[in-house]
Amino acid sequence: MCHWHQVSSGAVTVTVTPEVEVLMGAAASLPCTFNAAPSSATVVEWFVDVGQGVRKRVAYQTLNGAGGTDEGTPLSGRVTMGQDFTLTIANVQPKDQLPLVCQVSAGLAGGSEVLSQTGMLSIQKASYENAGQYMCVGAVATVPGLTAMGSVNITVKGAPIIETPVNGLVAKQGEMVTLKCSAHGYPAPQFTWKPSGKESVSVEGPRVVSTLTLEASVEVMKEGVTCEVSNEHGKDSKLFSVSIKEARGNDADRAAGQQQGGSSTVVVAVVVCVLLLLAAVALIYFLNKSGKLPCGKKTTKEVSAGEVNNDIVVEMKTEKSNEQAGLLNKGPATEQ
Repeated sequence: MCHWHQVSSGAVTVTVTPEVEVLMGAAASLPCTFNAAPSSATVVEWFVDVGQGVRKRVAYQTLNGAGGTDEGTPLSGRVTMGQDFTLTIANVQPKDQLPLVCQVSAGLAGGSEVLSQTGMLSIQKASYENAGQYMCVGAVATVPGLTAMGSVNITVKGAPIIETPVNGLVAKQGEMVTLKCSAHGYPAPQFTWKPSGKESVSVEGPRVVSTLTLEASVEVMKEGVTCEVSNEHGKDSKLFSVSIKEARGNDADRAAGQQQGGSSTVVVAVVVCVLLLLAAVALIYFLNKSGKLPCGKKTTKEVSAGEVNNDIVVEMKTEKSNEQAGLLNKGPATEQ
């Protein structure tokens, strides 16, 4: 029975010895180490490069120890693979000086997902997410440990699709800004930037990424930058905007400064009013002490004799607070 698994496209780091020196006729050991999440679907394969870009697998092995060697290669019958995935070549000859490649296909973390148990894999409405390597693992239930496996790489062709753009930010107009346009598509899409600048293209997993660096000119900040991708199946485009960063911290400081400035103005006004009031009180007190205020003079009101016959004359003095009014009764004048 054959079970189909999709091989994870997660990052795997493989370490090998770049060059191995060995005497003719002796055995050569080529270690291969890697870091990946443990999975029963992880397989390590050794390939020999026979020229003109052609590689032939010479040995393979899974994490549970199942594996074997391949026939029809320059190393057939002379290679073995250890439990630590080290490839050993016996009776090395000068003709064996060929590039060898260790390839690790990491399954899904914690165990792979079984996509089919019938020996046939069917994918409906294939999308770019379905692209990648798939592995068929065969086993005989009546013979424990007897397994065989094969892999196939599925390529999904179609028009390119640009991922959601990330807009550019600059501190001020005229600075340099960097924009990244990521797209899926097969064949690999071609990129066109409007306006153009300094561009570089890289492959990041299933995506092709174009990085553009240009000046944030008046036109760029007003009209934006357009990324267009195309291949033989179609095209797609997205607009990237470029704007100035919001200095939120500076605005908050400015608002706090304005508020503090307003409070300081109120305090100064209150202090000035208090000083003016104290000055006015001091001036009144000084004038009162020096007798220059009208209320500080002695005021006496006299009534003429002709007007007060048999009347009461009242004399008022303001020099002392405890001064009492005096009442004088005058009789008529006596003639001699």
